[in-house]
Amino acid sequence: MKVKIFQIFYNEATRLSLDPGFLPLDNISNPRPDWREYWPIRNFILNNKLYDDYLYGFFSPKFFEKTSLSSKDCLEFVKQNIKYGYDIFAFSPYFDLTAYFQNCFFHCLAKHSNSKIAVIESLKILGPNLNIDDIVNHSGNNIFSNFFIAKPNFWKEWIYKSELIFNEAEKKTKVGLELNKIAFGHSSEAPIKTFIIERIASMILATNNSYKTLFYNPFKLPFSAAKISKEKNILIQMDSLKKSYLQNTELSEYLHLFKIIQSHFPW
Repeated sequence: MKVKIFQIFYNEATRLSLDPGFLPLDNISNPRPDWREYWPIRNFILNNKLYDDYLYGFFSPKFFEKTSLSSKDCLEFVKQNIKYGYDIFAFSPYFDLTAYFQNCFFHCLAKHSNSKIAVIESLKILGPNLNIDDIVNHSGNNIFSNFFIAKPNFWKEWIYKSELIFNEAEKKTKVGLELNKIAFGHSSEAPIKTFIIERIASMILATNNSYKTLFYNPFKLPFSAAKISKEKNILIQMDSLKKSYLQNTELSEYLHLFKIIQSHFPW
């Protein structure tokens, strides 16, 4: 199994900032900045053959800033574990946010207060049986910022579901207009649709157990600046409760206790 990790650049400054151990992915022309990283990833996947004996990844220029990891760290992690047949290797920061929220979509609602319609309607598009209240993410199935590498079979499902959102956003429907609204609560102007796309991988992993996934130790990666990040012991309990619930969903007490703890700790 071989590895191809691309890092996107938009201009000369971001090109010069790239980790030399990653493959540069040119998006200087950037004809659709409203789609941010999804545009160059989409173009690559739709216009190139993905080979079954490769793992592929597409990282933003902020990979090191958000994870403190180098290409050497990533490749060594894969090298040490590739013999075990993983489909996905993930390098996801912000354990605190993963642990605190029941799923990545509730985090989106909390972070971007004007995203509710887009989130709920997107879930209907992604799957008729998808309900935000039923999805559970934890440190073993939640990925921030598309910081993962995967075999082609995962990327094919990812692009299929992402294109459902892309196609809806390109229309002037009610949902399309909601997806194109600028998200509240972000440091720079970005449409809500880009934050939905960033959650596709986590949604797939939460609803499809067929992928064998290995996460880089989240405690060696940065936490967010949220208040809850200081409550490490509480966060570990919350994450563990969600994992226990998923092992036997008939034991709703696990998820109930998770929600009780969450209610006592504002994020």
